[in-house]
Parts: sequence; C-alpha cells; structure tokens
Amino acid sequence: MLCVIPARYGSTRFPGKAIAPLLGRPMVWWVWQQAEAAKLVDQVVVATDDERVREVLAPLGVEVEMTSAEHQSGTDRVAEVAERRGEGFALVLNLQGDEPLLDYRVIDRFLEEIFAQEKTPPISTLAFPLHREEEELRDPNLVKVVVDGEGFALYFSRFPIPYPRNVRQASYLGHVGIYAFRPEVLAEFTRLEPCQLELAEGLEQLRALYHGIRIRVFTTSYRPFGVDTEDDLRRAEEMLRIKLEMQGGAESS
Repeated sequence: MLCVIPARYGSTRFPGKAIAPLLGRPMVWWVWQQAEAAKLVDQVVVATDDERVREVLAPLGVEVEMTSAEHQSGTDRVAEVAERRGEGFALVLNLQGDEPLLDYRVIDRFLEEIFAQEKTPPISTLAFPLHREEEELRDPNLVKVVVDGEGFALYFSRFPIPYPRNVRQASYLGHVGIYAFRPEVLAEFTRLEPCQLELAEGLEQLRALYHGIRIRVFTTSYRPFGVDTEDDLRRAEEMLRIKLEMQGGAESS
C-alpha cells in the first residue's frame, strides 16, 4: 500500500499551511506520522511542489518527493508519485495534509473494509453520519454524499442532499476527503477532462462519476477537521492537545 500526502505550499487562504507549526511540529507531519503508524500502509510519501516543504520535513525523517508545480489538484500530485512508485502496490492512498486530527486506526479500518470486498472498488472513500440539526449540514465547505443500495456514491454536493421533502426519511452523510485508488484507475482519472458538474460544484470526484468510474463509500465515526485558516489551526491545536492528553491518560491507567 502506497500512501501519498499532497502538500503544496501556495494555499490561497493560508499560504504555507502544510508546514505551519502545530504543537511544535509542521501540520503535515501529524498526518504523516499517523500514516506511518497504520499497519496496512507500506510506504508513506509527502508530495510537494515547493522546496520549503522539503527543507522543513526532511530533517524530521519524512520522505518528501518533489512534483510538478503545474498540477491543478492534489490528486494530480498523487498520480505523479504513483506513476514512479506505484508498481506492485494494490492501492494508492491519498491523504489530505490538512487533517492533523486523523487517527491511524481510521486508516487501517478503511483499508480492511476495502480488502474485505470480493473485488477491490475502483475508488474508495469515507463518509460519516450527519444529523439534520447540525450546522455543518448547511456548510458548503463540508461535502455531502448520497449512496446507492450497495454503498456506491450516486452524487457529491456542497448542498444538503437529499432535499428533505419528507423530513422523517431524510438522512445525511458528510464526506471525508480520504481516497484509495486502484493504481490504473488513478492514472485513468487524471487523464480525463474536468466535467461540467465538477466545475459547477468544485468537486473533482464528480469527474469520476460523470465518466462512469464507481466510488465505494464506507462509513466511519471519524469526523474530519480540515485546516483552511489560521483560526482553524488554533482550534486544531487545542483539539489535538486534548486528544494527546486523553491518549496519555489511557496509556498510564
């Protein structure tokens, strides 16, 4: 299993966020060390287009690979690394570098569910139950997904879907931006042109659905917390501190 964590420097809302300090470590380091701890991951690489990311991470023992600055998305960056390293791996895992609260057990459980399938899905991802009363349901930054009877995605949207015409029947799933690709599907996906749905919603996973590539959605109790601003970073720091304190208490008991 090859795991690639795309980490570009030039974030529009928060330049350099991948290496912004979080409890004394670069933010992406927290994601990397959880991926390293996952039992079903064989190799972890941070993919970047900026030497400043390499300079900060390399002394910490993080394997960093330079990729083209022309890529339009993190998936393109992952695909470039997979093209060089992906031979022999059953799956290529794409982890977001701005999810510092991710736990390695979420990764392992996700991969266990994939490998338990009779046939490995072309693309797999995660989603968590989202309640109607939650403010996040109306937040366009949290993507929602609806699935068919077999657990494959029908559609992703920034809008609350399904529309609650019958409120009692409406249930929701919030998307977690973790993807596992079969290597040949990842290569195919990045060769496809963006479709109108993708451009309208700003969601590249819609390109896969538009072109008939199925995406299996597994459910998880993990709730993502992506860092997009400096305020998010401060909140993540406090949440991470609490998480580490709780883990330390559990280990000492």
